[in-house]
Amino acid sequence: MQKKIISLKRNAILCELLDGIAPKSLTSSKIGGKPYLPKQEEWSCVNNGETSFPLSFVAQINLEEVAEHDKEHVLPSKGMLYFFYDYIEESMGCYPKDKNHFNVLYYEGDISELEEKEYPKELEEEFRIPEYSIRFSTQYEVPMCEEFNEITGEKIHYDDYNYAVESVGLDHNHDQEIFKLLGYADLCQGSMLVECEMVCAGISCGNFDYIPLREKYKDKASDWVLLFQVDTISNSDFELMIGDTGRLYYYIRKEDLKNKRFDRCWFMTQSL
Repeated sequence: MQKKIISLKRNAILCELLDGIAPKSLTSSKIGGKPYLPKQEEWSCVNNGETSFPLSFVAQINLEEVAEHDKEHVLPSKGMLYFFYDYIEESMGCYPKDKNHFNVLYYEGDISELEEKEYPKELEEEFRIPEYSIRFSTQYEVPMCEEFNEITGEKIHYDDYNYAVESVGLDHNHDQEIFKLLGYADLCQGSMLVECEMVCAGISCGNFDYIPLREKYKDKASDWVLLFQVDTISNSDFELMIGDTGRLYYYIRKEDLKNKRFDRCWFMTQSL
C-alpha cells in the first residue's frame, strides 16, 4: 500500500495569511480586500433570475508569484486567478443551481487593463473580507483516507491508511487552519470528487437519493483535483467561516486545468 500512496504524492502550495501587512502592489496575491480586475469585468454576483446580490471576494492569486512553488508545473506560469463565493447563503455546491453562487476568473492579458473595483454597496460589511497578504510555501501531500479509497477503488480502513501514511513521512495536521493551492483537500467529512462530477452532470447531491447513482460516476473521481482550499478567515476584529469551522473547496478537472478552463471549476463546502 505504501507504494500506491507514494505514487499519489502531490505538491501543495500553502498560503499563509499575513494580517496587517499590505500587499506590495495591486497585482499582488492576497486574500480579501478589493479585487484588481479587468476593466470590463464587473464584480461577480449571484443572479438566478429571481434575486441578485454580490458575492464575497475571496482571493486573487498572481500566478507569477506562485510559479517557483509550483513544483509540478500544474498552474499557468502567468496571469491572475480570482475567487468569489456566496458567504451570505453559504451554498454547499451540492446542487446544479449552485453554479450561480461562486465564480473563478482567469486573466492573462495586459496588466494595464486591470483596475481596482470598489465594494458594491449591497455587499454588507460582515461579508467584506479584510485584506491579507500571502506568504507561499510548499509541502508534499497524499489524499486523506476517504479520498484515497475513492480515487483508487480501495477499501482501506482509516487506521491502517493513516499508519501507512505516517510510515512514509507524508502525514500532516489536517485540523489546523489551512489555505492552499493544489495538493489534496483537508476533509471535514467524506471525499467530494464524485459529487463534483455528478453535480456538473446535472444531478443534485443534497440528499440521499443520489447515492445509488454514484457507481456510474465513481471512475470520474480521479479526473478532479483541488484547485484552492479556503479555511476560516479571522483576525481580532473579523471572522468568516463555513458553518461550524468548515472549509470551502474549489475543484477543477485535470484536463480543464491543463487547458486553462477555469470557467469550468466547481466548488464544495464542508463543516464539522
